[in-house]
Amino acid sequence: MKSLQTLRHVVFFVCLTIGISIFIGGCATKQKDVLADYSTGKGVVSKVYHVNQTDGWIAATTLMRWSAAEELQENRSAGYMTGIVGREGQKSRSVTAALWGPITAFGMNSYGSYVGIWIEPISASEIKISVVSRNTVVDQPQTGPKADEVHAQLGKILDLMATGKPLPDAPPADIVSQKN
Repeated sequence: MKSLQTLRHVVFFVCLTIGISIFIGGCATKQKDVLADYSTGKGVVSKVYHVNQTDGWIAATTLMRWSAAEELQENRSAGYMTGIVGREGQKSRSVTAALWGPITAFGMNSYGSYVGIWIEPISASEIKISVVSRNTVVDQPQTGPKADEVHAQLGKILDLMATGKPLPDAPPADIVSQKN
């Protein structure tokens, strides 16, 4: 009789653990969700820039580097990159906090944003950059950058590139947004 009761407890805790894992995993945003949003137009913010495609790509990769993007995936042949920006525990946390404002943590994977940047040529000297930014966990406040903030930073980087000077390794003070 006692072994049956023990077996029931074990089954209960195994089922509870599996249920919690499915619930938590189901609430997390993934890279594929950002790609799906782009393909359906959900949350896409686009802007035209008067630069060539190479300069647009350099600006986008620089922004991701300066913001210490995690899980960065570049697909240049398809014209996009994705990464997680604003997550706690990055190597360059102070740079990220300065770029995107105060970072708050609600638990593992519940902060930061998946950011997708698409670069499409319009002509030899004009591109359209589209940005999708999604919280890493559904129903949590977005603590990473929103799409309009990404565009503001890209614009500042492109302005810096237009001076003809090489881009620095760290973001200059006049490009860093101080929100705190």
